[in-house]
Amino acid sequence: MAGATLSVSTVVFPADEPLCEPQLAWLGRLGVTCIEVSKDDGPRCRGSRHALENVRDLAERYGVRLGSLHAWSGLEGVVEACETAGDLGAGMVVVHCRHQDLEEDFDGQVAKVRAYVDGCFERGITPTVENSSVQPLGPFARLFEAVPELKLTLDVKHACKPETLGLTHVDYLRELGDRAVNFHVSGINRARDPVTGDGTPPGDDLVDWHEYAEDLRRRDYAGLITIESHFPNYLSPAEQEEAYADLPGVATAENTVSRRLSSYVVGYYREHLAAALGD
Repeated sequence: MAGATLSVSTVVFPADEPLCEPQLAWLGRLGVTCIEVSKDDGPRCRGSRHALENVRDLAERYGVRLGSLHAWSGLEGVVEACETAGDLGAGMVVVHCRHQDLEEDFDGQVAKVRAYVDGCFERGITPTVENSSVQPLGPFARLFEAVPELKLTLDVKHACKPETLGLTHVDYLRELGDRAVNFHVSGINRARDPVTGDGTPPGDDLVDWHEYAEDLRRRDYAGLITIESHFPNYLSPAEQEEAYADLPGVATAENTVSRRLSSYVVGYYREHLAAALGD
């Protein structure tokens, strides 16, 4: 059946580890067929032609499509991200347009987004803007109204801020659901990660993932759903190991925290988002 494609952001691996063969081979073993290159891995690929070609070749070897690339800067540096996406063969770019910038110079941000859109179209890439963790809906929706060709990466965990923004992802879907081509999903549990409350392993979240999947199914959504579970960057590697000690294990030789995390989140979302996913 038609449906969404489950993708995995490479933030699921430690930030200090470059994207390389063991990671792509592991994702292939998990049956992952699509990935988003993280804002840490993108500059590494751009900075080394060998690294870029290696990632592209390994992805092909293990049957993993490079679905999207997350820009490592704001709109000011997005041209470099678009070039890297083109070199990698990634079909989509994700970039932030900060609420503060929209408030201070809305017309200027619109001009930058239009230039970004044009640059992506020249390379056959889909341009998306992602909502940040402090992105009120009004000015953000106006940006999409001003640039009709622009597509949305809706970060569900960023949108789900009833305490601070009075909003959830449902509000963003109501206003911009027809522009969405990519979703970022992860656990949304303030108790699990009290500093940011997002990026955690899913389970006991503010979002009912079965209801979310049913909503996407009713919309006939056929874009990406990208798992963006990551390690709390403020914790040391040893503290990360301790924080995720309760994750289900895998075979002893593979029992690293990043492999436990990736294995768990892929299995969880395959089950809970099944209604929205294609074959």
